[in-house]
Amino acid sequence: MASIAVIGTGYVGLVSGACLADFGNTVTCVDIDEKKIEKLKNGQIPIFESGLSDLVAKNVAAERLSFTTDASLAIQAAEVIFIAVGTPPSDDGSADLRYVEEAARTIGRTIDNYRVVVDKSTVPIGTGRRVKGWIAEELAARAPHLGAPVSPCHCAVSIPFDVVSNPEFLREGSAVYDFMHPDDELGDNGGGDSQSPSPRRSLDRLEIDQPACSMSEETTDVVYDRVRESRLKPPFSAATTSGAAASESAGTSSRVSQIKTLVSISSPTVSVK
Repeated sequence: MASIAVIGTGYVGLVSGACLADFGNTVTCVDIDEKKIEKLKNGQIPIFESGLSDLVAKNVAAERLSFTTDASLAIQAAEVIFIAVGTPPSDDGSADLRYVEEAARTIGRTIDNYRVVVDKSTVPIGTGRRVKGWIAEELAARAPHLGAPVSPCHCAVSIPFDVVSNPEFLREGSAVYDFMHPDDELGDNGGGDSQSPSPRRSLDRLEIDQPACSMSEETTDVVYDRVRESRLKPPFSAATTSGAAASESAGTSSRVSQIKTLVSISSPTVSVK
């Protein structure tokens, strides 16, 4: 089991936090909206989703799920940090990433040892690299105060971290079921820093029982882009770190071909987590 912080208690964050807690993890959901957090602490669920109210009540009672406005405290206690904030459309129709950036910078200002940061918000492809950059910038700004050496892998103080893409494709009305019953998972081959713990090991501790296929961020981007173009939701969850790309070996090319085929025939009724 793992200790988890979920930043954002909207539709995605609340469903994800409650479900992860039900797997047996210890989850703290964070939001800057004090009134919303107070309502959640009192058992008032701001959205309707089948089974969610009971799931929240069950895991709060079991002391596996809690709510706070103190992001720093939640981040310090977590091994895995989910970013599940809103990404409203900008004037030009693109996703507004200001809240994602704010969450990432808060993480960079707070972490004191290895963390896995998970992009759960609905974001454009390549956001993982931007999140990694924002965290690294905040770590770099802390370097003089910490007196720590610069890490060439993370361009910051020597606090390793990995960023994982875990896009949200939950269906409204059946989001709890979709989260609890993923068919498969795409993962990375490991982080960009060989001295860092494997993000795969950290994510394994979330106790999500499903098959996994390991690949690089770039490979998963190809798959995710295919999904976006086809407007289909594939029968797997997509998770990849923004570490160094895996070499394009024959084995990797074969996996990409297999996954492309899988995406092209996938059912639109299964979620990507």
